[in-house]
Amino acid sequence: MVIDKNEFFNNFKRAKSRYKELQDVSITLRFGKSPFFTMQALLEPISLFQKKKKYFVLINLKRTDFLSQLSEDNILGWFGHELAHIVEYEKLTNLNLFVFAVKYLFDSKFRYFVERSTNAFAFNNGFALELFLVWKKFISMDIKDINYKKYILENYCPHWADIKETAQNFGISKQIYESMKQTKVVNFKTTAKIKNKIKSK
Repeated sequence: MVIDKNEFFNNFKRAKSRYKELQDVSITLRFGKSPFFTMQALLEPISLFQKKKKYFVLINLKRTDFLSQLSEDNILGWFGHELAHIVEYEKLTNLNLFVFAVKYLFDSKFRYFVERSTNAFAFNNGFALELFLVWKKFISMDIKDINYKKYILENYCPHWADIKETAQNFGISKQIYESMKQTKVVNFKTTAKIKNKIKSK
């Protein structure tokens, strides 16, 4: 299936503009192939030997069947998540970043912790609605790779304990959160209500 690369570029720029921490950080968007992940925020290896680190977000063209089902809000939310990884990378020394990468690849518990904290950071920094919507999309999507869908559902669910304060500031109760998290059909009235609350802030 074919994806609209311009749509991805535009939403990548929109997402990056929401992170003041990343305005002076070099991050590019690339399309390629990866054995597993759909999107990855990665370091340019050569930049380890330069004054400032550089990064790129890789879009996996082997998962176009998955990517083609994403709406504009879904794409924006996912970029919000990936760029939140880079905010964290910027805090690490080269050695710590290397250790982080090794643990992320080989330690599933560490990877779960990283994805949970990254999701929370993105949610609490301007991507609340989009992350709710992309989670709803994950639940209802037709994904051929059952193991990958299981991985997505286990690692990318926003946890109430992590987002409670921000959610309540937007008028999102735990009841609404549980409803959106568990129901396979998107409640458009609830989604519209949340969107209006977020836009009014």
